[in-house]
Amino acid sequence: MKKILNEWNKFVLKEVSQFRDIMRILSGERQNIQSAGIMTPENPKNVKHTEKQNDEFIKQFQERLSEMGWGYRKIRGKFGNRERSYIIPNVTRAEMAKLGREFKQEAIIWGSLQDERMVYEYIDGGEEFDYIGDGKTLQRRDVVLTGDDVDAKSDFYSQEPGGPEGHRITYKDDPETGERKGFTQGPAKKFIIPFFDAEYDFEEEGLGEGILPELDLTTERELYEDTKKRLKRILKKNATKKSIWQNRRIIKYNYNKRTNNT
Repeated sequence: MKKILNEWNKFVLKEVSQFRDIMRILSGERQNIQSAGIMTPENPKNVKHTEKQNDEFIKQFQERLSEMGWGYRKIRGKFGNRERSYIIPNVTRAEMAKLGREFKQEAIIWGSLQDERMVYEYIDGGEEFDYIGDGKTLQRRDVVLTGDDVDAKSDFYSQEPGGPEGHRITYKDDPETGERKGFTQGPAKKFIIPFFDAEYDFEEEGLGEGILPELDLTTERELYEDTKKRLKRILKKNATKKSIWQNRRIIKYNYNKRTNNT
């Protein structure tokens, strides 16, 4: 029984240590890490693929990282669908854009250490997921959120790779009484970078609210074309829930930003 409890304690300590290390990387507390990229190779071109296909994309991605000599941290999450992702330390923005192109991802995240804090960019792919140059930064954030409110999220979050996604009950004999009891293990810790959330604006002004306004196409052709492109992505057959979610939020954010600047 003592051996069982020791193994359980080791597991719990490993999970705590693993999450702490992930947060140290993301918050810029690791002195030997000056930048970090976050992306998944799954569901390229924002189209839902089978589990077997995504397994192959994961295999190819890990081989690519090994070939380039990059270390990485595995994470997981849920963005409409379950998703396996990677944190890649000390990668350049251009290298992340290249990976995004190679694995046909709609968006990637890249952060760099600035004034002793990590500043993250939400980088969007161009038309047909072919980056124009190094990709377009839509927004920046300098905060990573954790805690009870984040752990309670049922969708649109990232999470450490080990441990249960939700609460799990394990039955063991009580070491003092010998009675069979259930021990509850909480879910693996979660985190989010709050892109397109007005509460955490970094450089941008505050957001407006309400219905999307009409556009004057003479002066706002670029916003119109971007909106049309994103609506096409949203309505695309077999589009992932993640893609639908993020494109809706980007459209609303861009319109609200325009409203506040007029």
